[in-house]
Amino acid sequence: MKKDQLSWDEFYNESKDRTSLPTKINEFNRLVAHTKNFFIISGYGAFTPGYLLIISKDFLPSFGLVEENQLDELNFTIKLVKETINQEINRNTVVFEHGMCACIGGLDRAHIHIMSTNKKTNSLSLKNSIEKNVLSVGVDMETGGHVFQLLFSNTQASDEAGVLTGAEGDWLKGDVFFGFNILRVF
Repeated sequence: MKKDQLSWDEFYNESKDRTSLPTKINEFNRLVAHTKNFFIISGYGAFTPGYLLIISKDFLPSFGLVEENQLDELNFTIKLVKETINQEINRNTVVFEHGMCACIGGLDRAHIHIMSTNKKTNSLSLKNSIEKNVLSVGVDMETGGHVFQLLFSNTQASDEAGVLTGAEGDWLKGDVFFGFNILRVF
């Protein structure tokens, strides 16, 4: 039987006797904090610094099913995490939930994502970037040990978080950004 990838018991058992931060990340040693009904873990392959997940200790397919008497605790937890990210790494945050998914490792229970964004990101820029489709085109040119990558896009970012929150350009208006990478193959 497949192990629950977001099991409170597994995260707790892995961390309850821990006296220092782990030196190597594994499946269940990413517990950051917990409350009576929720726990916070760092995201695998975090898209941005401070990328965290809030998960209900009880199995829920959606946070829409959180008991009414737990809403204050959930909202306080979200607020505290957002404030901590702002104070500790000087970044804004975006909070979203998409319910159950068969994504990376099959996260079969609801989880709230708290993703840090740069300080320039605000409600308007986020709304505008969501309403714009990101279009990027890249070309790789290999030359005996080097790979040159040419990138053209309507977003200046090349990472997932930046693309999701920062499509500031419009191809039809000529807002095209150019970027490049040079890689060395050994």
